Amino acid sequence: MIAFLSDNGWSFDATADAAEPTIVQLAAGSIDKAAFTDWARTQMHEKPKMELREFFSRIDPIEFTHRFVSLLPAETQANPLEFSQRAHEALTSMPLLGELGRQQLEAAQAGDSKGWDRVTALSVGILTLYALAEDMGYEW
Repeated sequence: MIAFLSDNGWSFDATADAAEPTIVQLAAGSIDKAAFTDWARTQMHEKPKMELREFFSRIDPIEFTHRFVSLLPAETQANPLEFSQRAHEALTSMPLLGELGRQQLEAAQAGDSKGWDRVTALSVGILTLYALAEDMGYEW
């Protein structure tokens, strides 16, 4: 069901733990198709269908700035390693972050604080867009 929904532009929101009791009831015949359908409808949402230009037009500059600043290592007192760990979550969806992480490490090893700051700002900008896209319902 989840694969079918995904293939047809829908996301299933319930976790496996939350869905298990209902699925077990369905398998046992204790709830009927209509009740299951009603429950399932409350657990799904349509995935956004937005072109990239529409996505960018919907970004609130104030929210972007707030998110950006909140992710900056200097603002959060995070060290480069903590920042890299935070970025790792987004890495599988955005391989560019891996290259930026490599550049960040090179800059740190070379003692190039300006280079490190520049690459960090790029990474934070990308992570900010990633977070805003997730807030809008995009899945990676």
